[in-house]
Amino acid sequence: MPLVCVDDVKLNAADAASARIVEVYAKHTPLYAVYRTPMRVIVHFADDPSLASTQRATLAPLNPLRGQINSLIDGWGPARSKRFNRGVADALVVALEGDRVGAAAILDLVKQEIVDVRTSWARFSYLLVALLTSVVVVAAMIVGFNPMVAKIINLPHDGQGIWLGGGAGAVGAFFSIATAIRGRTVLTDFQWADNTIDAILRVVIGVISGMILYCMLKAQLVNLGVPVPGGDASDEQKWMFVTVLGFTAGFLERLVPDLLEKTKPTLASERTATQAMQNSSAGKLRPVAQDPAHEGEAHICDLGVSEDEATADEHLPPARGGVVKLRA
Repeated sequence: MPLVCVDDVKLNAADAASARIVEVYAKHTPLYAVYRTPMRVIVHFADDPSLASTQRATLAPLNPLRGQINSLIDGWGPARSKRFNRGVADALVVALEGDRVGAAAILDLVKQEIVDVRTSWARFSYLLVALLTSVVVVAAMIVGFNPMVAKIINLPHDGQGIWLGGGAGAVGAFFSIATAIRGRTVLTDFQWADNTIDAILRVVIGVISGMILYCMLKAQLVNLGVPVPGGDASDEQKWMFVTVLGFTAGFLERLVPDLLEKTKPTLASERTATQAMQNSSAGKLRPVAQDPAHEGEAHICDLGVSEDEATADEHLPPARGGVVKLRA
């Protein structure tokens, strides 16, 4: 039988929506009752219709927060969402007792705690995806060093350094993620696809960084100020150097992009040369019109006037005087 009054709210009874009551949090006959169905926390308002209308108006501003909390815990089992439902019920009781501001503060805390829990699970999955990606890359590196596999994939001996640098870059990227996972921006587990893509891309960037840094050092495009093993170094020293190099490139996200930025041809020298040409042309002397009466004679006017020395016409003083022709 559906609920008619506050006193009808009892465990395992059916409410007005024919949902079974699985938990009763508070009951103040005949003013209100707060209970939970398998879906959500619900309030049964006062038996007095006018008082029930006032209670609905009091709780209306809290409905957006309640809706967000319900959506955040949607899909969780009773055991996982129990304490959060308890927090929502406590907030509703506080609001029905007249403290709506305190109720809103409780709901904010409940919501933030749920978001923290979901973000924590997202961080765990993010770290797990990064670990699996790194394991796959390192396994591929190990398999690639097998002589039979290297022959199948046509991996030359000189390319083994690039291969090793990429694998070390993957390990460095995972180490960077693991050490900074608390401060890394990770979405909640609702956006699991975005988190998965970000974790995979971070490891892939580490792989590429390890390979590129090895190639840049090999081609002598950059100088890191560290001793590079020469031809007299043992194979063990060379592989250890490449491993540390790739790990560093994968661990430091901005290392390789900054080095690439430095190796790019800048336009500074071109701008300087262009500016110098402009200044040179500006300093050239401007020829002055020759007076036909003195054509062929050397004159100081032949030296011309530079642009800096010339005075614009509008800056010259007005002309005065002249010659007046007298009538006969």
